[in-house]
Amino acid sequence: MAAYKLGIADVYQREDGERLEIVPRAVFAVAGVLLGAMGGVDIPEEDKDRLRDRVEHLYERLADTFDDPAIRVPWGHEQEEPETDDLEASAWSEFQSLPPLPAAWFREPEGLGTQDGPVHVTDDGRIYGWVAQKGVSHDGYTGQCVTIDQLGDVDTSYFLRSRVRLDDGSETRVGVFTMKAGHDNDGTDVASTRAVR
Repeated sequence: MAAYKLGIADVYQREDGERLEIVPRAVFAVAGVLLGAMGGVDIPEEDKDRLRDRVEHLYERLADTFDDPAIRVPWGHEQEEPETDDLEASAWSEFQSLPPLPAAWFREPEGLGTQDGPVHVTDDGRIYGWVAQKGVSHDGYTGQCVTIDQLGDVDTSYFLRSRVRLDDGSETRVGVFTMKAGHDNDGTDVASTRAVR
């Protein structure tokens, strides 16, 4: 993949020999770059249009392969669900008007082991747990064994996109928490989580 500017496939050793396979996360990354992520890409606009068409086709193939209609290119959906944006904005406004959250909720819990399970919800509403287990492959990397410990120092700045007030007068950055679902707003997310190491 390294020999190409926007690689979307890699060669994998399979029982029947080597095979060139599409890497879903690479396709998602190329879509992000076409939208300006990681500084965008320096190619002529007409080439970008051709690439967008190709990426749309790849997204359709991935949606068919994984039987998941939620796999859609990250552009061209603004007109389809305007009421969702209004609902999200309304929910966020309502959330911001609530009393500040307890600062203790955003401290790393003590003694949390993997044997306790990944997600915990307390009676008072705190959600805490671990994001990934050391040595366990990430489901999103098809055909590869990518683990959290291989990723090193993970940049959480894209995840921690909002600020909330805490009861000690401070503010903290938070993000959306998804459970057993894609990393998009599909109804299974829970607001106001913070990633800590």
